[in-house]
Amino acid sequence: MGKEEAERLNDRGKILGRGMKHVEAVEYFSAAVDMCPEEGKYRYNMGIALKRMKRNDEALRNFLDALKLGYEHADCYCSIGELLCARQEFELEEPFFDEAIMRDPDSVTAYEERATAYCRIGKSEKALEDMNLLISKIQDDCSLYLIRGLILSVLGRKEESKKDFEKVKEIFKRAEGGKEEENRELRTVN
Repeated sequence: MGKEEAERLNDRGKILGRGMKHVEAVEYFSAAVDMCPEEGKYRYNMGIALKRMKRNDEALRNFLDALKLGYEHADCYCSIGELLCARQEFELEEPFFDEAIMRDPDSVTAYEERATAYCRIGKSEKALEDMNLLISKIQDDCSLYLIRGLILSVLGRKEESKKDFEKVKEIFKRAEGGKEEENRELRTVN
């Protein structure tokens, strides 16, 4: 009964969190933790809600507790890295992003956050490596080209930077053209 009830509470907390009702979500996650203190995912979910409420120290404690309890998912490592970055504890964050990427090599968030962290500590070349890898996997994401363009600009590589900004414009134009075609089809149907 305890584990089933804790799962129900956790599920309800996730629904509330998606509905931006983070205070209530924390109450449900806290109740789930009280019922099953050995379950790391409840602490992780509580950490997410606390992070969204800007209660970052509490969120960080919950993420670290989740790891200690065996909840070693890439998102948990990434969340810890993000919070350490926000606290400007740059020397501590990199291993968490590295671990997130090792656990989920396709995590766009982990690469983007690690690239941001690299930029903050003056490792723009390493940030560029992360962005190049992401762009090799996802060619039509304008935010990736925008970030890489900014990094290239910081590195003084203006021509390459300009190409990335042009790519951003091209992607936007294609998206707008698709919307215009969609609108034209809707007008025809009506």
